[in-house]
Amino acid sequence: MEEPLEAVERPSNQVIAYRNCETLRDLIVTPLQRVCQLEEEIRHFKFIIPKVVARPTDFTPSKLVTKHQKEKAYERFAYQKLMSHRNVHQSLRHSNILFFPHKNLIQYDCGKLQRLATLLKNLHSKGHKVLIFTQMTRILDILENFLNLHGYTYVRLDGSVKVEMRQRLVDKFNLNKKIFCFISSTRCGGIGINLTGADCVIFYDTDWNPAMDKQAQDRCHRIGQTKTVHIYRLISVNTIEENIFKKSL
Repeated sequence: MEEPLEAVERPSNQVIAYRNCETLRDLIVTPLQRVCQLEEEIRHFKFIIPKVVARPTDFTPSKLVTKHQKEKAYERFAYQKLMSHRNVHQSLRHSNILFFPHKNLIQYDCGKLQRLATLLKNLHSKGHKVLIFTQMTRILDILENFLNLHGYTYVRLDGSVKVEMRQRLVDKFNLNKKIFCFISSTRCGGIGINLTGADCVIFYDTDWNPAMDKQAQDRCHRIGQTKTVHIYRLISVNTIEENIFKKSL
């Protein structure tokens, strides 16, 4: 601890200066302490990168190093040294490469959804009502995003829907002409579900048991159906589901 400056006779309302003061020292925050304090914010903060990221072109000859370049090099060196003391370097790197994919990629990254988009557009223009069946509820989540992307009205039914709520959804779809699509899992609600309001059935994927698809298909063929029902199956070529479909014939 350094000694204070020699006392000097001054008015009583003035403070004598010291070379070292613990109170003032505590007010000064080092870069490492600043990183510690902001670690939570740094970990949750994200950045959206531009479409193109590139370093600026440097036309300076390699042998001539300017003062500005030295300062930049020192900044990079100090940053690396500082980050090496903390575990936030990795999170900062990932935060700087965050980007949000375009909504249309949900369709153009999948061949079935591309074909389904064309099919639904054609059916919607002709005033049809559609049932879409799939085996997995996760696919229903994708179909929901897909239908919202195209602005189609729909009703969803899966195993998580309570029994007393199922008939309300069925009646809502059958009676409301504005609802275009009904999406459901293949094995959900096979007994007592009457979906005669639809005249098109689309199987997004094929069940290993052909009886399950037949049962789901018959929900549209219940008593009271007055329209011709069209059945569509989406099958990817040279895949396991093509073999499933061939074995079910």
